[in-house]
Amino acid sequence: MRKAILILILGLLLLIMATLRAADGPYLVCDPVRFVTHYEVTLDGEVETVPAYDLGDGTVMLRFDLSGIEMGSHHVSVSAMNVWGMSGPATLDFTKALPDAAVNVRIED
Repeated sequence: MRKAILILILGLLLLIMATLRAADGPYLVCDPVRFVTHYEVTLDGEVETVPAYDLGDGTVMLRFDLSGIEMGSHHVSVSAMNVWGMSGPATLDFTKALPDAAVNVRIED
């Protein structure tokens, strides 16, 4: 009985973790690079320093969760950093928008 309860609790925890994991993203990313420890991300004028995402092969990349941003147009600037300094910025403009509704739905043969 105790084993069954333990397995049930473990299963529920895994389900909760999977649900939470599915709720995040999309991500702002970059190609893998070396010698970067952090990125400075400026999104619509708000600056945030985020640790570089270690890929385990000697390279890192940016992985910045955009799930909490509002609908509309956005401007982002990203600079790579390490103990020696900061790179120049890379910029991106994008729009968060819901898809248009399907129009003229019909059956064809």
